[in-house]
Amino acid sequence: MKEVILQGKHISLKIYLKKALDLVFPFPVLLFIDGNLIAGTCWIRDDGNKKLYPIQGDPTGIIQEFLYCCDFLINSEELEGGGFIGNLREYAGKLGFPIKKNTKLYFTSLVIYMGEYIFELDGNTVNVHYNNIPLKDTNCTEFIGHWKGTVSIPLNDLVEDVLSLSKKYIEEIAPIETKMLVELGEKEEDIAAKLALLRKLRRRVEFSTI
Repeated sequence: MKEVILQGKHISLKIYLKKALDLVFPFPVLLFIDGNLIAGTCWIRDDGNKKLYPIQGDPTGIIQEFLYCCDFLINSEELEGGGFIGNLREYAGKLGFPIKKNTKLYFTSLVIYMGEYIFELDGNTVNVHYNNIPLKDTNCTEFIGHWKGTVSIPLNDLVEDVLSLSKKYIEEIAPIETKMLVELGEKEEDIAAKLALLRKLRRRVEFSTI
């Protein structure tokens, strides 16, 4: 299985590009932030060897959501954003995350199957609260009890990583994915429109940091 890695200072996204599996979550992915496995799982096999297993995701959607998140954290005057309906702060509390009052929150699945992520801006620090449900039943010692947690990184570092990863994705990886998605039945013009949106979002985030 062909693997490509988008590597930033904190964020590491591994995409498995053997073939597109469907049009909703076309490619398996592993996502790490500062070494924390926030998308994917781990199992010790019968032969005693440990293996990381990716989870279905949409790389275009992942990059898009990271860009939307950065845009919201930098530019929005609202305290809650993203794809959550209801009281996000209350929901985060029910998940056990130490959310502060009056911090800015962005909820997203990152277009990853069974993923839940809340980005909390506290001053110049982003607390990434993750709920990686597939990792809950792992038998890998180092991941037991770590399917849910919080990783804190500077806002500037998050933005720099997202700008770097999105540039490489658009220029190098999206063309490879496009061929596979077209073979699966997605229209080229629809893919082009999604990539145009990524470029627009990226420019907006980039200009917001100047």
